[in-house]
Amino acid sequence: MSSPIDSTLAQSLSWNLKIWTFLGMEVMEDKKRSLVKITLSIIIWVFVIFYYPLSILAWIFKQRNLKDIIETMTMLFTLLVVIIKSIFIIVKMQNIRQLLKISRDFDTTVVKPSEKQILKDYLSYNRKYFNFFGFCFCGCLIPGGISMFFYKNKRPQYPAYFPYDWKKDNAIYIATLLFQYCSWCTTAIFNLTYDTYPPMLMDLVSRYLEILCSRTEKIGINPEISQKDSEFLLKKCIYHHRYILKFYRLTQDTISIPMFCQLLITALNLVNLITLMIFFSESIFQTISYVFIAMVYILQIVMSCYYGSVFETYIEKQRQSVYFCNWYEQSHSFKRSLIIFAEYSIRDHSFIAGGLLILSLNTFLRIMRNTFSLMSVFNNLKHQFV
Repeated sequence: MSSPIDSTLAQSLSWNLKIWTFLGMEVMEDKKRSLVKITLSIIIWVFVIFYYPLSILAWIFKQRNLKDIIETMTMLFTLLVVIIKSIFIIVKMQNIRQLLKISRDFDTTVVKPSEKQILKDYLSYNRKYFNFFGFCFCGCLIPGGISMFFYKNKRPQYPAYFPYDWKKDNAIYIATLLFQYCSWCTTAIFNLTYDTYPPMLMDLVSRYLEILCSRTEKIGINPEISQKDSEFLLKKCIYHHRYILKFYRLTQDTISIPMFCQLLITALNLVNLITLMIFFSESIFQTISYVFIAMVYILQIVMSCYYGSVFETYIEKQRQSVYFCNWYEQSHSFKRSLIIFAEYSIRDHSFIAGGLLILSLNTFLRIMRNTFSLMSVFNNLKHQFV
């Protein structure tokens, strides 16, 4: 029997699963880890996941300079979301395992070339999506690292509290910059995995619904298939529909809280970044870094909102596909099963973030509109602090 690692979902989340495993989040329950990997995971959790944001938070309470506060809060918000997502992935790891198993089981039913092509397109598109997302993260990291060499005064990349005098010696100063930059890069890598898996899950459940719709619509069309066999195919579709809805519910449970936090933090950070880019940028490299960071924040939510709308479209298409099959020439028991299928399909399903916000393009547009409204508030605060 094939393992969950052979599934379409596992192939799509291959880098996500590797990085989560490196962080200590074991996807496979029976997999053993070496002492070196355990030690590295502990170091990352202690210094990157916890100490780094705490050092920034301790520094903020002592400052009055608006630029430093805004710049530092942008990073702090991102780090806090990383902590929430990291903890939530650990709590919901059993969901990830079940999703991998469901994906593997459903993949075994995909035998037609047209259905296989749907999953191939899914994998191809998501590889491009992951690579593009990674490119945007590099656009944040590389110019941000270069900008450190253009600082007018000796200062850390992000203001933070350190239990030593980092200005005392050049070697200590460089080590401090390297620590912050490495922590920033590590956080970006984790964010890359946390921000790409929700749209990948949402896209896959939509692809499975697309396959189910094509199967349902073709029931009874082929005159060579008997009514008994058509009824058997219908019952298989009903079973697969329930399986897909289980995949949907697990996905909803896994991404709900992280996506709510992401939507909230994205709105706040976009306001911060626009203010920094327009009023406080010290070099062209820093401006480029701000632009790429803003693009990444937008990408963190726009794809999930887009696939939320796509999912709703396929839910509606699946309802209609029930009536497109050749039901009127089938047996009474077939029609009875079809009525049950149709009634079960009437229920509305949407991806909801935190039980409050429906993940859709309408939600994304509202966030963008409110973001630019909040920017005017920061412009007023600027004149009070500077």
